[in-house]
Amino acid sequence: MGRRTTIILNDKLFTKLLKIQSEKILELNTSISLSSIINRLIEEKILDHDVKKPNKKIPETSDVILEKIDEMQNYDHLAFTIHNNNDFGNHLSEFIMQGLKMNLLNVMIVSEREAKKYVELLKQNGINALDLIRSQDIIILSHEEIFGKVKFGTIEPILKRVGKLTSIVKAKKKSGMNVIGTIAGTLAGTGQHEQCLKLEKVWHESIPKFEVPIRVVCPYHTPISSEIVDSLVLNHTDDFVR
Repeated sequence: MGRRTTIILNDKLFTKLLKIQSEKILELNTSISLSSIINRLIEEKILDHDVKKPNKKIPETSDVILEKIDEMQNYDHLAFTIHNNNDFGNHLSEFIMQGLKMNLLNVMIVSEREAKKYVELLKQNGINALDLIRSQDIIILSHEEIFGKVKFGTIEPILKRVGKLTSIVKAKKKSGMNVIGTIAGTLAGTGQHEQCLKLEKVWHESIPKFEVPIRVVCPYHTPISSEIVDSLVLNHTDDFVR
């Protein structure tokens, strides 16, 4: 269940927000961040770019993502967009470090090509991923290994392979799993929107039922089709940060 908060806006921004929000009191689930509200207002041409300055400075998207990662709890399911390698390297490194600090088994569900890239990004941020892979503090499940001859994005093989990792969690006396996966993002990026949303829905419903505590992050490459954004928000714990 998403955390809730009340956001207070300055008079000018609040007045304009009322044009698309009829409620007298604006109480938002944090699945809709302040920056997302303002971006929506700009997209709707209700707010000009030069008015994007409420009383408090709006954090950059990269900072918001780092904050969301830092605040993740067990059974959270977060999604965000990748804007550039430098920022994503920071986000990936922070996620892995949080897993290590919390004694979680780090799991990267990525393609073989992405695995090499992720190892390099972690190295650039001072994390020796190869050592962590050898010690099984990071587990890589490649797309190629999971699916084989099965259609890419098929749900059952994913849950089956992740479920088998509970034995490593227990053997290494880990507190749970810290999973970053790119299957849904890959489906979205290749226009397979229905399969992407189906996968995210199953993930979102399955996470609370896992045998061990688990937290999951789903990075997406930009641009994201506007057709699936609302559904992505609904099938994640804390917004879809873009």
